[in-house]
Amino acid sequence: MKENGLVEFRWHGRGGQGAKTACLLLADAAFSSGKFVQGFPEYGPERMGAPITAYNRISDTRCSIHCNIDCPDYVVVVDETLLDTVDVTKGLSPTGAVIVNTAKSPGEIRGKLRHWTGPVCTIDARRISEETLGRNFPNTPMLSAAVRVPVYTSALLQLPMIAAALPPGKRVGILTADSANLTPRHLAAAGASYCPVTVMGMEHTTKFSSFLREDRISFDAEKCRQEHIEAALELIRRDPGIGAILLECTNMPPWALDIHLATRLPVYDFRTMLCGVVAALRPPDYST
Repeated sequence: MKENGLVEFRWHGRGGQGAKTACLLLADAAFSSGKFVQGFPEYGPERMGAPITAYNRISDTRCSIHCNIDCPDYVVVVDETLLDTVDVTKGLSPTGAVIVNTAKSPGEIRGKLRHWTGPVCTIDARRISEETLGRNFPNTPMLSAAVRVPVYTSALLQLPMIAAALPPGKRVGILTADSANLTPRHLAAAGASYCPVTVMGMEHTTKFSSFLREDRISFDAEKCRQEHIEAALELIRRDPGIGAILLECTNMPPWALDIHLATRLPVYDFRTMLCGVVAALRPPDYST
């Protein structure tokens, strides 16, 4: 830890693995707890699978430094293959630690960390993610390992609550990036296998699906907005019994309000989930 309680994280991953999302979620959580934060990615080639780096600064006071982090306190490696080409421990504080997503032991990984002699932690994030979420989302367990707190990164965890609040006969409409990748196994992992749902995928859209598939950093926001509204309206046309909409993909919340205004239905996403978690962690003081 540096001056003013400053703690710096550096994330190493590949496009599409969620390193940027984990970085931003960590910043959001720290900000909600009263810290001053920074969270930002650095991109290489703009394509899926290309190496990316992301950074977090968390401090007790306002931080005036605005640059990449060369001397982090902690390094989180989301993709083990990067150890063969990237010096992930470069500049790492001697009192820091490395966390690597791998099925191997710390002893097996240490040989790939060049001259690093400090703590090495390993976590089989792929296995944990596939067993609990039904998909390979390594950022979820990696974030939990980095900060040692409960991690909520799947909006599907809200399904039981949403379904319980609906009138009899109503169902939850789920908008997802690709319907083929959202199966009953994922609902079961979220404890929602019994919930009445109708799933609508956006894999056939032009702008939004290409934005996700190619992991672009720029996109046509207006066209994506229109595609989300059209998908939500089509979902309701297919199933008039929809009583609420859940946006499963973490890239969809920017259009939640547009979907609500077009459908006049409650719209849930990962931010509604996090707001509830923050409210539970910081209850209001009614004594004043």
